[in-house]
Amino acid sequence: MELSKSALRVMNQLWEKGELPAKTLCGLLHEQCGWNKNTTYTILNSCVKKGLIERREPGFLCRPLVGREEVRTQELGHLVDGLFQGSPALLFSTLVGSGSLSQEDVEEMQALIDKLK
Repeated sequence: MELSKSALRVMNQLWEKGELPAKTLCGLLHEQCGWNKNTTYTILNSCVKKGLIERREPGFLCRPLVGREEVRTQELGHLVDGLFQGSPALLFSTLVGSGSLSQEDVEEMQALIDKLK
């Protein structure tokens, strides 16, 4: 289950707001990224076919069938396998070496590492 950026935008709306009518979802995505109704419905239908979203009547209600953490875990696995040769340590090393971590990020990561010990 690899999510496109478009599918992830739809899923994020549903994870944040819960079950929504497709019409409401269209409005939210139009505001967020300028999508028209056809674009949103095309992506919704794709997500339904992939088993990511359930769509039911009345009101063309949409709800996520997979959780955010489940998707994060799976996507992280693809990222580690594809870009970091299956090495979580290489991912961590790259993240630390990128210079993009705040002191707060470093402290939070250290606390997580300490918890694992």
